Amino acid sequence: MSEPLTLPKSLAAYGSEAFAETLAHELLDNLWKLPLEKLCKKGGWPYKDGPFSLYEIDVKDEGGALHIACGVSFEEAVPSCCAGGGITDTHMGNLSLTINKSTALAEAKVAEL
Repeated sequence: MSEPLTLPKSLAAYGSEAFAETLAHELLDNLWKLPLEKLCKKGGWPYKDGPFSLYEIDVKDEGGALHIACGVSFEEAVPSCCAGGGITDTHMGNLSLTINKSTALAEAKVAEL
């Protein structure tokens, strides 16, 4: 079983000007725990060393949880037969996050438009 996604730094930064940047950094640090492969269209995987950004972040504080809807932009590492490595392709999509305010455990889903 993989480690759960936890976002304690983002939870602590909620309500401050640093929230968006903190969330982006913490999600990048947990890239493999996000379902971004569902947005990869060429058989690749999210590229951790490529650009990663969030946009149009909407947060709803609903009692025991923060519900976050945001756009995400990242690069897909695409396998290649070239000895020099693969190529990358930029993708955008929507991510839905729920952070439990008492544990910082988070659930991430690719959001449908």
